[in-house]
Amino acid sequence: MTLKIVDTTVPDKDEWADTWHQCRWATFFESPEWCYCWEEAYADTYRADPIMFTFSDGVKAIIPGTTGKRLLGSIRIRESSPGGTYGGPISSSNLKPEHLKLLTQKFISLVPNGFFRVNPYLLREVNISISGDKDFTQTVFLNQKEEKLASQLKKKGVLKDAAKARSEGFNVRITNETDLKPFMKIYFNARQRWQKVTKMHSPAFYSCLIGCDHVDFWGCYNKEHQLVGGRIVGLGNHNVVSWQAVKDTDYMMHRLGELYHADLFWYYRNRGFTWFDLSPSGGHRGVEQFKDKFLPYRLPSPVVSQRSLLTNFINFIRSAGKRNG
Repeated sequence: MTLKIVDTTVPDKDEWADTWHQCRWATFFESPEWCYCWEEAYADTYRADPIMFTFSDGVKAIIPGTTGKRLLGSIRIRESSPGGTYGGPISSSNLKPEHLKLLTQKFISLVPNGFFRVNPYLLREVNISISGDKDFTQTVFLNQKEEKLASQLKKKGVLKDAAKARSEGFNVRITNETDLKPFMKIYFNARQRWQKVTKMHSPAFYSCLIGCDHVDFWGCYNKEHQLVGGRIVGLGNHNVVSWQAVKDTDYMMHRLGELYHADLFWYYRNRGFTWFDLSPSGGHRGVEQFKDKFLPYRLPSPVVSQRSLLTNFINFIRSAGKRNG
């Protein structure tokens, strides 16, 4: 019997959460928590908008995400998942190449303007090549012997750099919303240095994230116990993903990145996670090179996108204006 999609529906929040909990490759970014934080913090722009697909063999899969206003508010774009993060699909069943192929085709037919970044851990299980914009993530394998991981971190001096930062009085630990205000100050200052930022996030957005059950909010402190950096780590079922790391400009020459990662790798390894995902780097070669210090795997994470003729026209007009401005 030929496999086909027999129904397309909108799952409720509980059904979405249940599927996420049962999906072994799911990341935090495919959870309702992530998408509903966007809806809560940016209610005038974003709303959670998952799609459930039912196949003729009984398998069900969800492409999570949000729908948001873009391009001067004239076009609604579906993002799976928002912020350019992983967008599934997720399922409580094993997915085969045929499922993924049909999902991709159906997504493109349903969504006039949208994209989803395919989960790299699903692609490790499903042997299929996805048509789309090629991209990858860098991710460290944690489920290995302690001495092997230590050897991996020694090769490019990560453990040595981390030890030097500790000797200078720096330490990292999980914190809470009491550190949100100093974190936001560092974040706003860091944003001025970043060349490409798609969205400036609000304190309300970070407050929502910090309150999520599957988020760890990490802080880095100097010897005076002042916050000098922070990062969000989203917890999946077998993986964690590091997202939105910031550092005070006064401490750029200290090896705080190495300290963070050396400590976090051990922390999450000891809690049974298999992967520590460093996130896609957006084409920033310097960022990729820094992550290479940890000798990560490079896993493909292509982006499937669909743009209407109107969207392409508006983008053309905006780019022409920038060239002539």
